[in-house]
Amino acid sequence: MTKTVVLFLAMLFVTSLTIAQVAINGDGTEAAASSMLHVQSTDKGMLIPRMTTPQRIAISSPATGLLVFDINTIGFWFFDGTDWVNLSTGSPAIIQDADGNTKIQVEESTNEDKIRFDMAGTEYFVMDKGNLQVNNNGKNIYMGESAGPSAVQGTNYNNFIGYLSGSANTSGFDNTAVGANTLTANTTGSSNTSLGRAALKSNTTGNSNTATGLNALTLNTTGSSNVAYGYYSLKSNLTGSFNTALGRGTLLANTSGTHNTAVGFTSLASNTTGGYNTAMGYQTLTLNTTGANNTAVGRDAAAQNSTAVSNVAIGVSALYNNTTKSHLVAIGDSALYHNTTGIENTAIGSKALLFNTTGSINTSIGYESLYSNTTGNWNTANGFQSLYSNTDGYQNTANGFRSLYYNTTGNSNTANGNRSLYSNTDGYQNTANGTSSLLQNTTGYLNSAYGYSSLRANTTGTENTAMGTNSLYNNTDGYNNTALGYQAFYNGSSFVNSTALGAYTNISASNQARIGHSSVTSIGGYANWTNVSDGRFKTDVKENVAGLDFIMKLRPVTYRLDMDAIAGFTKTPDSLRLKNSEQLKAAEIQIGFIAQEVEAAANSLNFDFHGVDKPKNDNSHYGLRYAEFVVPLVKAVQELSSKNAELEEENLLLKKMNTEIIQRLEKLE
Repeated sequence: MTKTVVLFLAMLFVTSLTIAQVAINGDGTEAAASSMLHVQSTDKGMLIPRMTTPQRIAISSPATGLLVFDINTIGFWFFDGTDWVNLSTGSPAIIQDADGNTKIQVEESTNEDKIRFDMAGTEYFVMDKGNLQVNNNGKNIYMGESAGPSAVQGTNYNNFIGYLSGSANTSGFDNTAVGANTLTANTTGSSNTSLGRAALKSNTTGNSNTATGLNALTLNTTGSSNVAYGYYSLKSNLTGSFNTALGRGTLLANTSGTHNTAVGFTSLASNTTGGYNTAMGYQTLTLNTTGANNTAVGRDAAAQNSTAVSNVAIGVSALYNNTTKSHLVAIGDSALYHNTTGIENTAIGSKALLFNTTGSINTSIGYESLYSNTTGNWNTANGFQSLYSNTDGYQNTANGFRSLYYNTTGNSNTANGNRSLYSNTDGYQNTANGTSSLLQNTTGYLNSAYGYSSLRANTTGTENTAMGTNSLYNNTDGYNNTALGYQAFYNGSSFVNSTALGAYTNISASNQARIGHSSVTSIGGYANWTNVSDGRFKTDVKENVAGLDFIMKLRPVTYRLDMDAIAGFTKTPDSLRLKNSEQLKAAEIQIGFIAQEVEAAANSLNFDFHGVDKPKNDNSHYGLRYAEFVVPLVKAVQELSSKNAELEEENLLLKKMNTEIIQRLEKLE
C-alpha cells in the first residue's frame, strides 16, 4: 500500500513537471488537453469539502470561486467574490438568502405540490395549484412599488395593488385599491373600492365608496357611499355622498352635491352642489350646477338646465333649452325643447310644447300637442296635435285628436272630441263637446256645442247654443240661436235669435221658436201658454180690430198634411225622414184654416192681423197663430152682442106697439 502511494505521488510530480496537467483514473487515461485536473471513474466520485452553514460563512477571506458543500442547505455553494451563491443542479427545492431565513421553497413535504415564500423567517405567500395564498397577521395584500403602509398593521383586510396604492392607510379596513395612486391618501376610510389610476386618490376618511376608471373620485376626501364608474366620473367630488356616476365625465364637477345619479357620457358633468338629481343618457343635465330634485332620461334631456329644481325630462332633447325654471314635466323626444322661462308646464308626448318659451302653467299630452305655443298660459291639450297652432292663446282646453288645431290667439275655449273647434283661430269662450263640434269656427265666440258635428259649419257666428248630433249643423254666422235635439236647426246658416227644440226641428227664419218637427202630434202641458200683456208696457192703444167682418170671411176646413210636400219644401233627405211617424201624421184629419186665405181676408179689410206667420224668405212657409184669432173673435162677439141689444130693444118696442094696437082693436069691438 505504501508503495502504491509513493508511486502515485511520484507520477503526479513527474506529470506536473512535464505537461502541467493531472489525470486521476484507474486505467491510465491521459488528462484532457484543456483541463488542469482530469478525474475519471465509473464507480467512485469526488468528495468536496463538507461543512455547516455557519462554518461556510465563517471562512475568512474566501477566494473567488471557492466551492464547498453546505450540509444544512444540502447543496453546493461558491463564492462569487462578494457573496456566497447557491449552486443548484437540476430543479432545486430551495432558493434562500445567506442566513436561510428568506427563501423560496418547492414542496416542504413530499408531493404537496406547493411553492412557499418566506421572508425573515415568516411564511407570507403560498402558491397552491394556481392559487396564491397570502399569510399575514393583518389579512392584507400589498402589491406594487410603495403599495400599502410601511408600518405593519392589524387585521384590516385591505388589498392595495399598484404604485403608492393605499400607502397612507392607518386604520382603514376592508379597502380594495387596484392601480397607481389609488387610495393614496386614505387613512381611516373603510370599505372603499378603487380601480384605475388615481381613483379615490385623495380619499382620507370617506367610507363605502366605489371608484372605477382613471381619476374616478380622485379628489374625494370625506364623501361616502359614492359609486363612480368611468373616466373622470365624480372626479371633483370632495364631500358629496350617496352619488352614483356611470360613464365618462359623469358628475365631473360635483363637489358636495349628494344623492345624485348620473348614467351616460358627461351627464350631470357640471353639477357642483345640486342634490337628488337623476340623469340617464348622453349629456343629460350636463350643465346643471346647483339645481336639485331633477330627473332627466334620454340624450340631451334637460341639457341646459343650470339651477332649476324639480323638473322631469324624459326623452331625447326633452326640456333641452330650459335653464332656471322649475316644476316642469317633459316626457317625449323634444318635449318643451325651447322652454326658457316658462314655469310649471307639463308636456307628455313627442314634441309636445316644442316651441314654448315663456308660456306657463300649460299641460300638453299627446304627439305635438301645443306644438307651436310660445307665450300662451293656462292651456290644457290632450290628444294628437291638439292646440297644435296655439301661440299665445290662453286658458284653452282641448281634448281629442287635433282639437283646437288652428287656434292661435283664441282664449278660454273648451274643446272635447276629435277635431272639435278644429279651425278656431282667435274665437274665444267657446265650448265644443263632441267629434267635429264647432269644426269650422274661426272667430266666433261664446258658442256652446254639445254633440257630434253640432255647430259644425259655424265660422263667425256668436252666442249660439247647440245640443244634439248635427244640431245647428249649417249655421255659419248666425247668432243668439238655440237648438236642442238630434239635427235640430240643421239647415239655418245666418238666422238670428231662433230656437229649435226637438229632433229634426227646423227653423226657416230669424226670431223663430219651433217645438218639434212635422210629425209631432201633440204639444202641451198642465198649464196654458202665457204671453206678456201688461198695460204699463203698451202705447198707442186703439180699438181698430176687425171683428165680425173678418170672421165671416174665414173658411174653416178639414185637411190632411202632405208629408212628402213638406219634406220636399224643407229639403229633408229620405235618410232623415221618420216614415212611420209621417204616415201616422198624414192619416190624421185636422181642422183649421188656410193661412193664405186668412191673409187675404185680413188684407181685404186692411186688417194688420198677426195671426198669420208669413214667410220670411224662399225657404220659409206660412203658419197660423190660432191664439191670435181670439181677439177678432171677441170683437165679433162684441159686435154681435151690440147688434143683439139693438134688436132686443127694437123687439121690446115692437111688442109694446103691438100690445097698444091690440088694446085699441079690442076697444073698437
